[in-house]
Parts: sequence; C-alpha cells; structure tokens
Amino acid sequence: MCPSKLFIVQVIKIKFLYPTENIMHPSVSDIRPNTGGDQAIIHTVRAVLLRDLSIQVYSDDEDLLAAGLLDSLNLVRLISHIEEQFAVEIRIVDVGLDSFRSVSAIAEAILDRRAAAAPNQDVPLVDSRSALISDIRTLMEDKLSLQVDDIETDLFQTGRLDSMLLVQLILELEGRFGLLLPLEELDLASFRSVSSIAELIATRQR
Repeated sequence: MCPSKLFIVQVIKIKFLYPTENIMHPSVSDIRPNTGGDQAIIHTVRAVLLRDLSIQVYSDDEDLLAAGLLDSLNLVRLISHIEEQFAVEIRIVDVGLDSFRSVSAIAEAILDRRAAAAPNQDVPLVDSRSALISDIRTLMEDKLSLQVDDIETDLFQTGRLDSMLLVQLILELEGRFGLLLPLEELDLASFRSVSSIAELIATRQR
C-alpha cells in the first residue's frame, strides 16, 4: 500500500475508535494539497497508475516514457483505465503521445477532453438528487461491489463500509465527480449512507 493510502487508513481508524477526542495528527493536506479540481484529477491519475498498473510515481512531472515506466502495452491499459475512471474518450491520434509523458500531462489531457465534450463546464454536474443518488449507487456497485437497496441504510453499522473501502470510495468519488475530498474537512457522518454521500457531493459541487 502506498504511504498516502496507509496514512489515510490510519486517520480513519483513529476517527472510528476515538470519534469524540481531539487527536493530534499530521494534516492530510501535507500529502494531498487542496488546490482544486486539477489536483483531484492528478491525485486520481496517480492512484490509477499504482492500483491498476503497479506504477508508483513520485513526481507529477516525471517523464514516464523516458523512464520506461510506460511501454506500449501499459499505455494501452492506462488509456482504458483512464477512460473508464473519468468517463472520457482519449485517442492518441487526437491528443498526441506527449499527453501521456507525465501525470500532469495526463491530467491536462483529461481536462481538455472533458472541455471538448462539455465546453460550458469543467466537470459534468448531475442535474437532480435522484440522478446523483443513482450515480453513487452504480459507482458503489461497480467499483466496490456494494449493493445498497435503501439510501438511508447505515453503511458503517451494517458493516458494508470499513476503513479500507472508505478510502477506495473517496478515490472513486473524486475521480467520478472531479472533486477533492480532504478528510480534515469532512465528517465521517457524510459517508454514513448513500443519501448523506449524495448531499456531500451536491454541496461540494456548488
């Protein structure tokens, strides 16, 4: 497990065990700077590289091609994972090989493709609460194999969501909705149910 994920899991476990105590710990922002939607995309791209291709990147500007981290096979796999994660179509003939040279370049290519698909908005917003809830339930089922019939079901008390799955859920939500969800700004109660997650996403999108 990469250090940032391990740290986040530890913070979550502390919150589970000591929800009412004021515990001192390093800020998550030291690992995940809160600089907006671009940083959320960069964070998710790095997570995709590590999770799906076992490629750990220490600098967002590291040349992945020159370093030999991305060969032709891994590049094809990366494009497939990026398209699935961000719901965009990326063709090398359209964006050029240099768009995959670094994490920063990949994030820029994703933003460009999103802008081309929806020129009047940077991130596609969900029009209604019901559509948002449907989106979240689909994401949880497809990415975490969690099926939740009642949107008010307590995901913690029923054992559906533990600290590891919560970390994965946050990553998936950040990638799907183009948001940054730093733990120091959030309450665990925001992830207690599908309904509360939908309220959190709607609030962060405003």
